[in-house]
Amino acid sequence: MPQRAQTGFTLLLAMMTAAVAWGQSADDPPSVSTLGNGLKVMAIQLPGSQVATLQLIVKGGTLGEPQAQTGWLHLLEHMLWKGHEGYPRQADFLAHSNRLGVWRQSEVTEGWMSVTLTAPTDSLQAALRHLLEIVRTTTINQAQLDLEKRVILQELDRLSANPDAVLDKTILALLAAQGVPDQESRDALFNATAEKMRLLRLRNLLPNNSGLVVAGSLPRDQLLDVVRLIMGPWPDGFVGEVTTPSSADRYEIYGRDSIIVMAVKHPRWVLAWPGPPIADIEATQAARLLTESLVGLNSPFFQRLYDEGIVLDFSAEYRMRPGGGALLLKFTLPRERLANTQALILQEIRRLADPSYLGPAVLRNARNELANQMLLLRHHPGNFVRQLGSAWAASDLAGRGETAFPPSESGQQELFEFLQTYITGIAPYHVLMLDAALRRTLPTSQPAQR
Repeated sequence: MPQRAQTGFTLLLAMMTAAVAWGQSADDPPSVSTLGNGLKVMAIQLPGSQVATLQLIVKGGTLGEPQAQTGWLHLLEHMLWKGHEGYPRQADFLAHSNRLGVWRQSEVTEGWMSVTLTAPTDSLQAALRHLLEIVRTTTINQAQLDLEKRVILQELDRLSANPDAVLDKTILALLAAQGVPDQESRDALFNATAEKMRLLRLRNLLPNNSGLVVAGSLPRDQLLDVVRLIMGPWPDGFVGEVTTPSSADRYEIYGRDSIIVMAVKHPRWVLAWPGPPIADIEATQAARLLTESLVGLNSPFFQRLYDEGIVLDFSAEYRMRPGGGALLLKFTLPRERLANTQALILQEIRRLADPSYLGPAVLRNARNELANQMLLLRHHPGNFVRQLGSAWAASDLAGRGETAFPPSESGQQELFEFLQTYITGIAPYHVLMLDAALRRTLPTSQPAQR
């Protein structure tokens, strides 16, 4: 049998299970407070951790960008690491960051921007000051901005040639009911100026538009006291209007089905179902257990696909998105019998409607596998915090990120109820990627290519 397929969510659940090793439990959940300036703070105690981790989550992501500003948040994220008023030269800025022992990461998603710093425990206050200086006083000069535009354009070129990245962008745009963009707006990037980027920072990087996850060995109330001391004086402001443009403004609609013609040796097929609201913790956790149950070695779904040669590769993922999640099933198929294998996969998916299909042994194995993954990540609190922060961000900074924790109590009944409500009997979104030669063999009734 081929090597076991890995899920994007296996890693996430392992990180959340790892919280148990640090004393995190259902009786000791993260605490969430709101400072006077509107900054929401999630404090997490990780006993024995030698590092403190900060993740600032800023509301508003790529799907909220107007057409004339497509890519500006990505550009702003890059500029955060070029220097600030205290150290305007990038070399000096990076040297200062290194002296603090800070490990740094940032990203922009469809729904939010995040900036993560991890530093030694005794550098918590210094790391918080460093984070505040970055978001408040980042220096943006036109020469550096123009250089960074080229870097981003090169990134876009690489992504446009990456089949996995193209598939991901396509299916997520469809799930957002916004169709599929042909490409990022290069004109918008070229039109970005230093003055406009400074205004974007002033309108978005504000405490009343953000949440901060702070984790370390200190008790939660002490972590909060340190945050209040450093971040409390950060003044709030007017949050720039962030709207999701209508599909008519920005996208061409392709419906629930899309075909992408790209030079790939074997066709790839992604099926996606929108998941429950983040507030529905039980259903969300059942969805996460489902992904592991589908790819486990004793899973009838996994065994049928591989043992009968229906697929060349398969993975399952439950992805957090603004307001909810999405179940993604990704397949690599034999090109010589594409239509037949697609039909067989759909037939197997319909079998999920049988409550006995994924039985107790399958679920037990899935939980055991998730627990075993804990050992790989118990010493990586930075990863833990980033994933917990993503769950919190997807809920619009509501709750305490409970949906990120492992589904330790979800059973067969909860899983079956999730399948009935969100999967079985519901037409998924489809994205099929194949080369031009194979595309010409498909019936004309297939969705038109992009």
